Amino acid sequence: MRLVLIFFSLCIANIAFGQFNYQGKFVDVNTNRAIEGVNVKIKNEKRGEVSAKDGSFQLELKRLPTTILISHIAYETEELLIEAEAQEEVLIFLLPKVNVLSEVTVREKTQIQSISDVEKYSVLDFAIADDQVFRLEYHGSFKKYVLSVTDIFGEENHSLKLGAIKNVESLYKSCDELLYLVSASHAYPLRHEDKELSLGTKIRIDTFDRFIRPCQVKIGTALYYVNKKHNGLMSIITKYDFARLVKTRLRVIANENQLENYQTDINLIAESQGISNIAHTGDDCDNERIRDIQENGDFLFTVFYKPEYPIYICKQQERLILLNHMEQKIEHFQEGEADLESEVKADYVLDKKWLKKIIIDSKTEKVYGVFDLKKGIGIKEINTTTGETQLVSILETATQNHETIKIQEGRIFYLKEDQVNTGLMELVQQEM
Repeated sequence: MRLVLIFFSLCIANIAFGQFNYQGKFVDVNTNRAIEGVNVKIKNEKRGEVSAKDGSFQLELKRLPTTILISHIAYETEELLIEAEAQEEVLIFLLPKVNVLSEVTVREKTQIQSISDVEKYSVLDFAIADDQVFRLEYHGSFKKYVLSVTDIFGEENHSLKLGAIKNVESLYKSCDELLYLVSASHAYPLRHEDKELSLGTKIRIDTFDRFIRPCQVKIGTALYYVNKKHNGLMSIITKYDFARLVKTRLRVIANENQLENYQTDINLIAESQGISNIAHTGDDCDNERIRDIQENGDFLFTVFYKPEYPIYICKQQERLILLNHMEQKIEHFQEGEADLESEVKADYVLDKKWLKKIIIDSKTEKVYGVFDLKKGIGIKEINTTTGETQLVSILETATQNHETIKIQEGRIFYLKEDQVNTGLMELVQQEM
């Protein structure tokens, strides 16, 4: 199987400051439709681009001839040799794969690349922003927390010791693409400017949890929030237009029966707080139930009364997408409006292999689900228009690591336990 390349004309390659500006467009050979999300990489270099929604891409080449690598999950992979400068645009037709993304397709083992040094530190958490990877590290020999910044290939740029910060917990990326260092009591905005990494003014954790963490999506001048109530059993999706200072409630999602039972037990626990000696008059009496709730209160709130399915929101082409897993559907809202436009069924919710985790690539706006497969952790792309899923990659890692997975422009990042230094976590990446 090979990639079909049909050149109507060659692309513009103007010499400017010793570089060639190479532009082109990818098109499906069967449908003549533009192809978004094609990875174009210069061979033996770490530079590359991803084609836009109209299939276009642009590269700056340092020399000629140059070989570029072209890849896409749904099309054949090939190398293209650029030998000379040209005068007009190039049109590249791609050949679709046969039986693409089938779970039974034989796939070559994907190379896993470590982008941390497990011999020096363990990675506690990481975040990706502006094509840079922020690592929260624990250096055991010095018992110190360190924050570092690298490119997506692990080449370190800057680092910052966090000796003054107590009870460091995680990193968090907000809806407006800002990063925060989160501790048990405060959150600190991260600043990476003028080749320096620093912390901004600290924010109380209750303020952070109330105003910053619930914001999931920003579209134009609107912020979209997912607020949790009743131990997470109720999700309230709200739109706030900060230009017009208008707040609109879009949806309230909850299981009414579960909420009623939760409230009943909450009331019984409240009543039981003043009871020190509970008499027994029979196995079915209220006193016996109150005693059980007193003894198992932690179990009720941490295990029993937890939302069955998570709720996610994202944006695609400036439209809000609500992954309403509780009602097993994907809802589409009108562009710039709070009105429901359409909805489709999400059958993957009923798949017992689904690990109830969704990953959203903020660069490509693609949505992925995480599944527990026999060969490892399966990453499936979710078509939000149809609700269908397609397998794009399998990670050879333990199931408990699935919560750390992040995806950026077709690259998968996650933490895995080092096999030599047991207990230390390393940050790795692999292409789909």
